[in-house]
Amino acid sequence: MATVGSETSGVLGLWLCLAVFVARVLGQFEVLLHAPPWLPRFEAWSSGLIPYSILLPVQVLLVAWMAVIASHHARRDGLFRVRDPRNGTLLRALAAIYAVSMLLRLLVTLAYPPHTLLDRGLIPIVAHWSLAVFMYLVAATPGETRLPSRGESLRPRGSWRNIKPWPPP
Repeated sequence: MATVGSETSGVLGLWLCLAVFVARVLGQFEVLLHAPPWLPRFEAWSSGLIPYSILLPVQVLLVAWMAVIASHHARRDGLFRVRDPRNGTLLRALAAIYAVSMLLRLLVTLAYPPHTLLDRGLIPIVAHWSLAVFMYLVAATPGETRLPSRGESLRPRGSWRNIKPWPPP
């Protein structure tokens, strides 16, 4: 069972991973609009497999979803907490596969020109690593470690249906 301190550091890690990903999204958008000389050129920000007109909305939705997940973990309640240890194990395994695949991507791209690390795709790989770490931390930050018993609600305690009128009767 995790302590409050380790859970707090896990939540801080979630917010840090989100900040790294947001910086990548905003950086690429800034380069598209203004091309400042202090940022890498546009091609260094993505692999080009997905057109930017599709990539940007997907990234914005992902940022919003990650913010919801991080806030649920910060409150220690909510729908996006891993409650079943089996799901946590699966999510940690997927996160590890994701991170290793990005390491392999980096090693493969290092074998080919261009000869600067930024031009080889370091920015998207770091962004993908932040997503993999985010997945791992979601799985590693404990929620309830049991399944609900028969007849018990799956709804999180913080549900809008539990809001009491104010002032109390």
